[in-house]
Amino acid sequence: MSDKLLGNGDVKVLASGEHDGSICLWSLSSSGRRYRQALKAKFCGDQKPVKWMSVAGNKPSNLVTMSRDSKVRVWDTTKLSDNRCVGLTSVRRKPVDMKCHENLLYVAADSSVVVLDLRTMQNVSTAAICKPKVFSHDYALKIFSLYWRME
Repeated sequence: MSDKLLGNGDVKVLASGEHDGSICLWSLSSSGRRYRQALKAKFCGDQKPVKWMSVAGNKPSNLVTMSRDSKVRVWDTTKLSDNRCVGLTSVRRKPVDMKCHENLLYVAADSSVVVLDLRTMQNVSTAAICKPKVFSHDYALKIFSLYWRME
């Protein structure tokens, strides 16, 4: 599931990744105290199961996904066509977790933190961690913020 809801209007959308690589968008609408969920869209995502999802900080209608094969995709969830993918790149390390902040994507991978610019899908920076493995994005972001202060 996505780390937060997509969109910034009245209609909020929850994204979920499926084992077959597809992505489901669920509309969450309220009627008084009752909440109703409805499948808004389902589209082909990755060839591998979607493992991580995060809503882009710079554009709340964009969803960033990554599968275990290290492919990073950015999806425009407002597009009605099947071709919703607006960005594609890959990380050359084994991913552990990921998190979006503004227009950047932080990927905790092996013993490093990889930072990608979601506007260009280019690698901005890679910070090596002294410990043998990175286990979560929270730990990775703390280490990366220390890294930026040193430079």
